[in-house]
Amino acid sequence: MSAVLMGEERAHGWQIALAVGAVLAALPWLALGVESTLVLVLFAFCGLPVAAPLLALRKREEFVRTCIGAASFCIFWAVCGFMLGTFVLLPSALLLLLAAGADPRRQPVTARFLGIAGILLATGAVPGATVLVWDLMANPGLA
Repeated sequence: MSAVLMGEERAHGWQIALAVGAVLAALPWLALGVESTLVLVLFAFCGLPVAAPLLALRKREEFVRTCIGAASFCIFWAVCGFMLGTFVLLPSALLLLLAAGADPRRQPVTARFLGIAGILLATGAVPGATVLVWDLMANPGLA
């Protein structure tokens, strides 16, 4: 029996792209762990679940549940650990929430809107975080 007949579709390419964007949006903050062990431990505990949806690509429902769960976990820690700097996970959490709904096979119009919103968020979050980390780490005299 085929996987489509059993209801086990793979995650769509748009969903996968947004989930990869969420991981990429969190990676520049890992560079701050070079300076501080606290940041590295916080990122390991709070930021690693961002990559969890990439382990569930073969089943769409599992991918969507994992995206929502990882995003909820990141939002919880972004709010509770705001003073510790975990708020940097908010763009990744938002990208994961957008990835959960960006399946054009289910809702074409909504998925297109969520995909465009995710692209705009990723194009701002990834380079913005990278430039900020570059200014803080590589060129601290200008920050």
